[in-house]
Amino acid sequence: MAMYFQKTYPEYNIAKELTQGPQVGSKGDFSKLMKIGFEYKYGIKDILDDSVAWAKKLNGSSLSQVV
Repeated sequence: MAMYFQKTYPEYNIAKELTQGPQVGSKGDFSKLMKIGFEYKYGIKDILDDSVAWAKKLNGSSLSQVV
């Protein structure tokens, strides 16, 4: 996610340690959810972009407090 934010929103400073990739073993397994019928309604990019838009509305132009 941090890499997406850094590429899409270069005006915000993302901490370097967040852009170095996931730690070994940090993996999500959603197979059980999928088996019982869970479906994503929105894509990850839509969720992240909407989060930034909402944070801008809440904080004006200062998103640095949120990121």
